Amino acid sequence: MRRLIPMLALLAAVSCGGPQLTVDSDYDPSTEFAKYKTWDWLPGGKVDIDSMSEQRIRTAVEAELPHHGLTKAGEGADLAVTFQISIQQKIKQSKATVGVGYGWGPAHIGVSGSPSKTYDEGTLILDLVDAKTKTLIWRGTATGTVSKDYSPEERQERIKNAVYHLLEYYPPKK
Repeated sequence: MRRLIPMLALLAAVSCGGPQLTVDSDYDPSTEFAKYKTWDWLPGGKVDIDSMSEQRIRTAVEAELPHHGLTKAGEGADLAVTFQISIQQKIKQSKATVGVGYGWGPAHIGVSGSPSKTYDEGTLILDLVDAKTKTLIWRGTATGTVSKDYSPEERQERIKNAVYHLLEYYPPKK
């Protein structure tokens, strides 16, 4: 149960839009992406998250891949798809500020401290692997701040949004 809350929060966080979500992708430029038409989940792919969160990610991926020319197939699919998540605790250091005041009498200078704040940052990685050669051909990464305060509906919508943005540049334009 201790891992459940951060995992749910991760999934909610990585899928939020705006400045709280950073998305990146990488791919093998020699790959002919047009030849890939079908996909299936990587057999035996085990993810260390709760089943509800895993199902939300799977549902979002299954809904989004057809928009990119990929049809889900069983055995013999062109691509094997898998994902990973991680959570890291980060420290945000605020900058010190200086203020100068004056009035009757001597001038005053004040310096505020630099308070720090800890937060959790979650990352969702989506991999597309050539099923025949077992070679990674494309990877999308979404990173965002984690919050456990989202409702289940918000988590689902944020995951859907993250997967949408992850796959926004698939297939890559050469």
